[in-house]
Amino acid sequence: MPVAFVEVLDPLGDEFPMSMVNRLYGEVRALQLVWPDKHGRFPWHSDFEKRYVEKQPLLGVWRGP
Repeated sequence: MPVAFVEVLDPLGDEFPMSMVNRLYGEVRALQLVWPDKHGRFPWHSDFEKRYVEKQPLLGVWRGP
Protein backbone atom coordinates (compact mmCIF):
# COMPACT_ATOMS: atom_id res chain seq x y z
CA MET A 1 0.00 0.00 0.00
CA PRO A 2 1.41 3.42 -0.86
CA VAL A 3 1.79 5.92 1.96
CA ALA A 4 2.92 9.53 2.21
CA PHE A 5 4.60 11.61 4.86
CA VAL A 6 3.53 15.11 5.83
CA GLU A 7 5.57 17.43 8.05
CA VAL A 8 3.53 18.35 11.13
CA LEU A 9 3.15 22.11 11.01
CA ASP A 10 2.65 22.73 14.71
CA PRO A 11 4.02 19.84 16.80
CA LEU A 12 3.43 21.90 19.94
CA GLY A 13 -0.19 22.71 19.11
CA ASP A 14 -3.29 21.35 20.83
CA GLU A 15 -4.06 18.90 18.01
CA PHE A 16 -0.70 17.18 18.35
CA PRO A 17 0.76 17.67 21.81
CA MET A 18 4.33 16.48 22.14
CA SER A 19 5.10 17.93 25.56
CA MET A 20 7.00 14.87 26.82
CA VAL A 21 9.13 14.63 23.69
CA ASN A 22 9.97 18.32 23.96
CA ARG A 23 10.82 17.97 27.65
CA LEU A 24 13.23 15.14 26.91
CA TYR A 25 14.78 16.32 23.63
CA GLY A 26 13.95 19.99 23.18
CA GLU A 27 12.01 21.26 20.20
CA VAL A 28 11.57 18.55 17.57
CA ARG A 29 10.19 18.25 14.07
CA ALA A 30 7.62 15.54 13.37
CA LEU A 31 6.26 13.66 10.37
CA GLN A 32 2.79 12.16 10.02
CA LEU A 33 2.38 8.94 8.05
CA VAL A 34 -0.73 9.27 5.86
CA TRP A 35 -2.50 6.35 4.21
CA PRO A 36 -4.90 6.34 1.23
CA ASP A 37 -8.51 5.19 1.05
CA LYS A 38 -9.45 1.93 -0.68
CA HIS A 39 -9.16 3.61 -4.08
CA GLY A 40 -5.63 4.93 -3.51
CA ARG A 41 -6.71 8.54 -2.90
CA PHE A 42 -5.17 10.62 -0.14
CA PRO A 43 -6.89 13.22 2.08
CA TRP A 44 -5.71 16.09 -0.15
CA HIS A 45 -7.56 14.61 -3.14
CA SER A 46 -11.03 16.07 -3.64
CA ASP A 47 -12.63 12.62 -4.03
CA PHE A 48 -11.03 11.09 -0.88
CA GLU A 49 -13.59 9.02 1.04
CA LYS A 50 -15.05 11.39 3.64
CA ARG A 51 -15.57 8.65 6.24
CA TYR A 52 -11.80 8.51 6.74
CA VAL A 53 -11.31 12.25 7.30
CA GLU A 54 -12.06 12.04 11.04
CA LYS A 55 -9.93 8.92 11.47
CA GLN A 56 -6.91 10.61 9.91
CA PRO A 57 -6.88 14.37 10.44
CA LEU A 58 -4.04 16.01 8.53
CA LEU A 59 -1.53 17.76 10.77
CA GLY A 60 0.36 19.37 7.90
CA VAL A 61 0.20 20.19 4.20
CA TRP A 62 1.07 17.81 1.37
CA ARG A 63 3.90 19.37 -0.62
CA GLY A 64 4.48 16.54 -3.09
CA PRO A 65 3.61 16.25 -6.78
